[in-house]
Amino acid sequence: MFDGDRWHEILCALGRNRLRTVLTGFSVAWGIFILIILLGSGTGLENGLRENFKGEALNSIRVYGGTTMQDYGGVQAGREIALTNEDIATVQDQLKGVGSLAPVIELEMDGPVRHGSEYGTFAVEGIYPENRQIVQVDMVSGRFLNHADLEGNRKTAVIDEKIKSALFGGAEAVGNTISINELPFTVVGTFQSLLSYEDQKIYIPFTTGQLLFRRDNGLDGMAFLVDGAVSLSKSREIEARTRLLMARVHDFAPEDAGALMTLNSLEESILIQKMFTGIRLFLWVTGIGTIIAGIVGISNIMLITVKERTREIGIRKAVGATPLSVISMVVSEAVLITMVAGYLGLVAGVGVLELVDFCLERAASGAPGITDAMGSFTVFKHPAVDLGIAIKATLLLVTAGGVAGFFPARKAALVKPIEAMKE
Repeated sequence: MFDGDRWHEILCALGRNRLRTVLTGFSVAWGIFILIILLGSGTGLENGLRENFKGEALNSIRVYGGTTMQDYGGVQAGREIALTNEDIATVQDQLKGVGSLAPVIELEMDGPVRHGSEYGTFAVEGIYPENRQIVQVDMVSGRFLNHADLEGNRKTAVIDEKIKSALFGGAEAVGNTISINELPFTVVGTFQSLLSYEDQKIYIPFTTGQLLFRRDNGLDGMAFLVDGAVSLSKSREIEARTRLLMARVHDFAPEDAGALMTLNSLEESILIQKMFTGIRLFLWVTGIGTIIAGIVGISNIMLITVKERTREIGIRKAVGATPLSVISMVVSEAVLITMVAGYLGLVAGVGVLELVDFCLERAASGAPGITDAMGSFTVFKHPAVDLGIAIKATLLLVTAGGVAGFFPARKAALVKPIEAMKE
C-alpha cells in the first residue's frame, strides 16, 4: 500500500543532502549510460561490417593464381601460376560438390569509358552470368548478362547505377551505347551492388572481354558455389581438393600457400561472427563493471547516510519503529535514487545513439556525388540497443541498488536506541 507520508519523508531526507544525492545518482546514471552506449556501438560496428558483406554468397570459394614460394619439380620458387580457361572445365568435370562457377578477367583500359561528352575511369570485368549468384546485385533497370551474350560474343554491358549517373545523368542508359577502349558497347542493364566496399564496375561478357581485350585464355580468378547443404567441414574439404587439383594441373606443391590463393566465404563469416561474440562479451563486461562501481558507490553513500542519521534512527526505534520499517526506509531511498538515475541514464544513452544514427543517415544522404570508381567501406551503421535488454539492465540495476541499500539498512536496524542517543 502506498504510504504518502513515508515517501514525503524520504524525499525530504534526500533533499537535505542534495549534493550527495546528485553525485550518487550520477554514478548510477553514468553506469547505465556507458552500458547503453557500449552495446549500441557494438551493434553499430556489427551492422557496418555486415553491410559490407551482405551481397556475397556465404557458400562461395574464390580461387586466384599466385607465385610459388617453394621449389618443386626441378623448378625454383618464384614461378607465377596463371589460371586459364582449361581450369574452368577441369574444376567443373573433376571436382565434385561444385555448383555455379564464375571465372573473371579484369580488363586493362587504354582510356576512360565514354558516353558523348561525359567520361570516367571505371573498373571493367569480363564475367559469366553466374557471377550474379556469387556477388549479388540488385537490378535497377534492364537485365543482367546472359548466356546468349556469352555464346554470341556480344558487345553488351551492365553498369553500376553510380556509373550510369556519371555518364548519363538523369537520361536512360539501357539501350544506349558507351565506349570502352574506343569500342561501342550497348548498355542492357544498370545495377546496384550490395557490397559497399566493391568498386563501381562495368560488366561485359567473359568471352567478349577475352576476344577483344586480352587475346589469350588467362583468368584473373574464378569463384564457385559449394553445392547442396553447406557446412564448414564440407566447405574446407572442397577448398582443399581444389588446391590439390590445381597443384596437379599446374605442377606446384599442394602445401605451397603462395602458389594458389583461396578465400572461403563461409569460414570468413564464422570468423567474423566469433569476433562479434568476443566484442559483445568485452562490452558487457566493461559496462557491467561500470554499473557495479555505481552500485558500490550507492552502498558506501548509504553507509554514510546511516551513520549521520544514527540519532534519528534511535529516536524512531525508541518511539516504537520496528526494524523492518527502518530497513524499508533506507532501502527505499537506495531504490528511488537507483530507479530515477537508471532511467535518466537509459534515456540519455538511447538519445545519444538515436542522434548519432540520425547524423550518420543525414551525412550519407547528403554525401556528394561519386567522381571516381572507388567503393566505400561501411564501418558503423545504425547503432542501437535492444530495448528489452536495456530495460532488463535497468531493472537489474534497481534490484542491485536495493541490495546495496539493504546492508546499511540492516546495520541501522540493529542500532539500540540507548546507544544511538549517545551519538
